[in-house]
Amino acid sequence: MRTTTRATVVVVAAGAALAVLHACTRGPRDAVARVSAPLSRFTGDGPTAAALVEASSRWQVPVEILAAAAFSESRFTGRDAEPGWSEGRGLYQLDAWAIDQAAVGLHQSPEDVAGQDDTQIEAVAYLLWRGAAEHGRVPSIDDLDAWLLALPSVRANRAAGVVLTSGTRRALLDGFSVEVNGEHLDLEPDIYEIVTQAARPDEAGVHWVESPNYRDASRQPGDVDTVVIHMTQGSYGGSISWFQNPDAQVSSHYLVRSSDGDITQMVEEEDVAWHASCWNGRSIGIEHEGFIDDPQWFTEDMYRASAALTRDICTRWGIP
Repeated sequence: MRTTTRATVVVVAAGAALAVLHACTRGPRDAVARVSAPLSRFTGDGPTAAALVEASSRWQVPVEILAAAAFSESRFTGRDAEPGWSEGRGLYQLDAWAIDQAAVGLHQSPEDVAGQDDTQIEAVAYLLWRGAAEHGRVPSIDDLDAWLLALPSVRANRAAGVVLTSGTRRALLDGFSVEVNGEHLDLEPDIYEIVTQAARPDEAGVHWVESPNYRDASRQPGDVDTVVIHMTQGSYGGSISWFQNPDAQVSSHYLVRSSDGDITQMVEEEDVAWHASCWNGRSIGIEHEGFIDDPQWFTEDMYRASAALTRDICTRWGIP
């Protein structure tokens, strides 16, 4: 590629790319003693752990998967994604479809499913059980691989369901030990084979999930001199789902997952993604999973993956 003499431009933006845009009925459970499901790798010592074990027992789904999915999607911190830039609510960053489906199935209000941790835990257990049942076979509670196959049924968006499964599998592989609101939650690591596939990304070894929200531009060397760094203000899967929604009218070229630096490309680099207003035409955007006010999302794996991706983008486009 022809080397451009333009100065390096790397814009750092939080959430909705503010820096760039400026330029252009249940009560909380009581604390409980340390709990675990029988023969489980999961343990915890508070109401979240109790809710996970209770939901696992009631719906006969593995507590390890319920715990790993909550860790992957929210680090056990129930909050809403930033409207307009990602989607999802609560511990599992559930989309509106999942919230409504679980509310009907559990005879709960959608707001309770979205906003109460224990209700959302049971909601995910129910949706997971229902997804397995609809495919004709409910696995045994200790068959984690079979339950992982049913996990995409918790999402309305197929790609987001695959990403949820991938993140959960990664958490099952690596395990975790976290403290949230005085609770200790632990999952011992295990070994799972992780398979990644890519269709037509510009960056080797990343996933490809196409977004409809972009402008076909066929940009050439010299047309791009900026890399814009964003935070999703939501989960990895929720952001991928939002960027696939034509009504969102927003996208980014890449998303990077917090836990392991996994990367998904959604718009080809030669085309214009819709992420940074008047900077879109000259830039490539990278979203990073997490929330700007919560440092635990800023992992070494994410930093390293993002740095390598940015280096390769700059090389491809001749940005010094």
